[in-house]
Amino acid sequence: MKFTWVGIVSTGCHYVALVLLVEVFGWIPVIATMIGYAVGAVVNYILNFKFTFKSEGRHLVRFPKFIIMVVAGFILNAAIMYILDFWIYILSQIIATGTVFVVNFILGKYWVFRK
Repeated sequence: MKFTWVGIVSTGCHYVALVLLVEVFGWIPVIATMIGYAVGAVVNYILNFKFTFKSEGRHLVRFPKFIIMVVAGFILNAAIMYILDFWIYILSQIIATGTVFVVNFILGKYWVFRK
């Protein structure tokens, strides 16, 4: 159950940044989602390390792996948003989020935070 709330919090941070940047500051959705993804990634790392996977590994070992996972997710997220740019950006982001969520969970569980 911990994974659920961690995902909700980090995804929520991503979406808040995305919507704020698009609706308030007029940024294009692809750029706004990149910033939002980075914000969510920082929150996600901290919460996953401490709560979800209760990693006992050192940050020096886990963090570089996490960065690789985040960069892969960042590229995948941006690519999906770019491809679906003709759609309503929130619907595009929901599709991107679902795809990246699955990829990041698998990488996080079996590679980044593996005990």
